[in-house]
Amino acid sequence: LGFASFNGVPDLRDQDSALAQIRDAKTHYDAVVVSMHAGCEGDDAGMIPDGEERCFGENRGDTKGFARAAASAGATIIVGHGPHVPRGWEIWNGVPIFYSLGNLATGAGIRVLGKAALAPVLLATFQRDKNGSVQVSAFDIVSFKQAYGTGPRLDPEGAAKKEMIALSGSLSNPPLAT
Repeated sequence: LGFASFNGVPDLRDQDSALAQIRDAKTHYDAVVVSMHAGCEGDDAGMIPDGEERCFGENRGDTKGFARAAASAGATIIVGHGPHVPRGWEIWNGVPIFYSLGNLATGAGIRVLGKAALAPVLLATFQRDKNGSVQVSAFDIVSFKQAYGTGPRLDPEGAAKKEMIALSGSLSNPPLAT
């Protein structure tokens, strides 16, 4: 299920409707993956504020509040990508929340300088537990970097993963080790 704070897609700012969709999906599917295009943009947008985020005069929603509510409503994993830079992750009520994987394969018109050049790729393993529920049992972040005209390239220094780990320490619920 995908949510954002702009027209044409389910609105993450309408939490009642969004959470109803997640609860309904949970009754039909073993795993519910929630994608969110949320948050302010730019190199200084890595930290996730409490409450509503405003950017360019727009209400981008309560990123942290929405993600945590989605986890409590039955999402198996939540993956964000709106800020165009990496953000941290946390485990909320047993559900991994990745607040932003930034950009990966961007074309013209998207900035790929500074932190926007960091391109984390999430690898997640889903496993059925003894009660039959599907959960994320392990995950890892593989770091790529981008440059104009070249596409993503593997980053042996792991800058994207290091950035996400550093940002994860600021969240109230410490992340599990990958």
